[in-house]
Amino acid sequence: MNAVTDTDSLEMLLAAPLLHVLRALSMMWVLPIFGQGGGARWVKIGIAGVLGFSAANATGMTVAVPHEVIPAAILVIREVLFGLLLGFSMSLVFEAVKIAGGLVSSEMGLSIASQLDPLTKAQQSPVANLWQSLAMLLFFGAGGHRMVLGALVHSFTAVPPGTFAMSEDLALALVDFTSAMMDAAFRMAGPVLLILMVVTACIALLAKVAPALHMLEASYPIRLLAGFGLMYLFLPDLADAFGLFLDDAGMRVMTLAGGGH
Repeated sequence: MNAVTDTDSLEMLLAAPLLHVLRALSMMWVLPIFGQGGGARWVKIGIAGVLGFSAANATGMTVAVPHEVIPAAILVIREVLFGLLLGFSMSLVFEAVKIAGGLVSSEMGLSIASQLDPLTKAQQSPVANLWQSLAMLLFFGAGGHRMVLGALVHSFTAVPPGTFAMSEDLALALVDFTSAMMDAAFRMAGPVLLILMVVTACIALLAKVAPALHMLEASYPIRLLAGFGLMYLFLPDLADAFGLFLDDAGMRVMTLAGGGH
């Protein structure tokens, strides 16, 4: 009888830290800021372990572990889903930059010049790669890593392990965050994209009015030079737009970490 009691006590003692670790690891697994590859996986596991056990020790909470397989699996799945949701919402910051860079790259005629993204191991445009690298520097410079860790710690107190459930408020907050991400993408790409569209329209008009100039053949280097020049000129505006979206994203992520409240 004592052995059974000791086993139950040990399970309750270890369940909360392990669920903390599971949520943290699920969140960091989908975030590009922690890197990819074999080495990054061990770093993520180590950081998640430290954060999870520290948070569980600070709160001092315990979780009753069901002995049935299905309820225990549901408990684990809840933590994984909540961690993935937090990681996905935080990655929307970089998705906005990626979409903005893809729009500009397409208008510059670089759609076929896709490159391997070192973070996600996916093919994307060179402009999107460049903008994402700049966004990563701005993210750490503005203290975005503190926002990520703060949201994770807040989630442990607002939504204790084992209590997560998808609610209407949480779903609406996530949809609103996604729409804000699309709006931020167009704001970041807007100035360069609009002027490039005007340049493309002028080239098409000249090609129609004066076919002897062979403007369509010269349009590719013209759009490239115009695109890089405009990106250089509007780089401060891009940084300001990203900073504003990062501030807004910080508040939205905290809302999601609190369960939508």
